[in-house]
Amino acid sequence: MLLLFLLFGLLKSILKTYDIPYLVNLLLFLLPVAVYFVLKILHKRFNDFNISSHLLGKNKFLFPFLLGVSIGVILFCLIISINIAIGTIEDVKFFTVSKKTAEFFFSQIIIGACEEFFFRGFLFLSLLIQSKKVVLSALISSLLFSLMHFQTYPLINQWYIHVGLISSGMVFCYLYLIFRSLWLVIAFHFTNNFLASVISWKQIVLGNEPTDKIQSILMLILCITLTIFILKRKDFKKDFLDPFF
Repeated sequence: MLLLFLLFGLLKSILKTYDIPYLVNLLLFLLPVAVYFVLKILHKRFNDFNISSHLLGKNKFLFPFLLGVSIGVILFCLIISINIAIGTIEDVKFFTVSKKTAEFFFSQIIIGACEEFFFRGFLFLSLLIQSKKVVLSALISSLLFSLMHFQTYPLINQWYIHVGLISSGMVFCYLYLIFRSLWLVIAFHFTNNFLASVISWKQIVLGNEPTDKIQSILMLILCITLTIFILKRKDFKKDFLDPFF
């Protein structure tokens, strides 16, 4: 898996050097497709599990995808409302739609799909198949998900972002398990990332920290709520875990 990412990264750098944007975009499009087929082979080889059952078939794409987008939009509207209420920002200015915005939107879909295919579609699922422990599997895969972002967000200065990343990772795992659809978590993931990136703040009192902290707190609350739901529900294994496989 790591070799696949490195190979695509190398090819992308070469194509950018020779200024071939269409081939770069094609390569980005092919990346999640390649990741999917690699995961399908790995699951069949090590877990005897068909990942296609969670991605293909009637009603397994459109409704979960739209639901994931809706959850992402609702969450970010809540974050904006809280910031306005506490006076952190006065108003919000959205970027105008442009070629760069469209390209960024496309890249966020690719990134979200690849991360979800690997961390939820393979790592979490493999841990769950082997241990049958939902919370532990979600926690381990989410810790590794946070670890992947250490270079972007230093732990000492931006620890709260890692709290949000771990919480988000566990929420993605739980939603995947409950709805049995990776499309939902992919849509939730890229919608949240895209909105967080394209919104510019006109006036911010304390920089970007309040927004990041509020987002982390909300994801932590949602994570704790879903964890309690899973641990307290007596028929969770029968209602969710057994049908998942």
